[in-house]
Amino acid sequence: MSSIKHELVLSALKVIRPTKYLKSLVVSAICLGEGKSIENIYVEELTKQYGKDVAKNSEIEYTRDINSLFNKKYSDKDLIILCDIITNNYSNEKNFNCEELFDATISCLKENGYIIIKENLRRHEGPLLTRINKFLQESYLIKFYEMNQIKYSIYMEGNFLDIYWILRREDKTFTDKKKFHFFNFIEEYSLLKADVKTFAGKEFFHFIDYNEKEHWNLLDRFEKLKSGSLMLQIGFTYLHLQTVVRYNNILFLMSPYTETIIDNLLYNQRAKDNRIFYMLANFHLCIFPSNYYDIIFVPNFLHYNEDYERFFKNSYNCLKSGGEILITTLVIGPGSQNQEFDGIVKFHKLYLKSKKEIITFMEKNGFSDIENEQMTNILLIKIKKILENEPSTFTNKKATFLNTYIHSKNLEFILFYENIK
Repeated sequence: MSSIKHELVLSALKVIRPTKYLKSLVVSAICLGEGKSIENIYVEELTKQYGKDVAKNSEIEYTRDINSLFNKKYSDKDLIILCDIITNNYSNEKNFNCEELFDATISCLKENGYIIIKENLRRHEGPLLTRINKFLQESYLIKFYEMNQIKYSIYMEGNFLDIYWILRREDKTFTDKKKFHFFNFIEEYSLLKADVKTFAGKEFFHFIDYNEKEHWNLLDRFEKLKSGSLMLQIGFTYLHLQTVVRYNNILFLMSPYTETIIDNLLYNQRAKDNRIFYMLANFHLCIFPSNYYDIIFVPNFLHYNEDYERFFKNSYNCLKSGGEILITTLVIGPGSQNQEFDGIVKFHKLYLKSKKEIITFMEKNGFSDIENEQMTNILLIKIKKILENEPSTFTNKKATFLNTYIHSKNLEFILFYENIK
């Protein structure tokens, strides 16, 4: 159990990066187990990473008394860790009030203080995870950093549903409800698989996802795809990520992360594999180690990314020397733009650049000798196959899309590849 405590402490320090003392609180509905206490681990890691002065002046309190949050016993905390409070107070008959818990927790925090919520959902049905995520995405009180899995629970217990969230108290001046666009987008796609033949009217862009064979063809391009390689996968994809690890029936030691893994992937993945870790996070906010990954694979995500420069800066920083990056994305084609095209771009929250602009961003942030390949014809074939199998109510909409945006060259589909020398 001490490893779980260690993971929580390290995750907290990773995002806080203290320059002076920290005031922290741990509230747990369960015993955190034998071994070193979370207080001792906290002091040890502060000393190791930030020096004796920071550790000496910092404080951490631990309690099993959940009511102490509501009784306003604590204040001005930099960090509050909540352990298994929701799962231990929740049932289908008694719907635990997350909002009251958050209100009480936030009242104990400093401005811009952090919250880590850890919940073991192994014995709970899918709706609880969905409800927690829905609450977090809709709350205007907090800023979402990431949702991650406890690795110790995966390795030692085969439990893929011991999950924690990292959050930050939102600034007081922020009053409107936030909209996490990547959450909302993923919710629309959460029930669809890559080979589904029919689509709702809004789901124009799911057809660029890959089936398993297409996924393998892309993976064939990586020279570094071998046993022991570490891979970061970023993007909107429902495809079973185990394909990456079981590539051509060969086992690879890789850890694909993805920015938008959703609830039903955690519950319904075909095979539990402790070499694959799932993360729900904003790539720009998440802190990845430098010079760490052998491969970065970005299938069909870049066009949903608002800050291209920061994306490529972070990507270059993550890759080892000699590492590889492969991106497939929609780009602006040479065709003339029009109001209808602008409308669909805004509706789907696309941030499109031209091929030349993307190459410029890559070169500016350290990439060179970038290969690019036109894949629009492949996209065209995929769309036509979908049209042949769709109900007539949707066919006209898709045919219009095909003629207006693909044949007119408003949109192109491009592959970018770079092997860092």
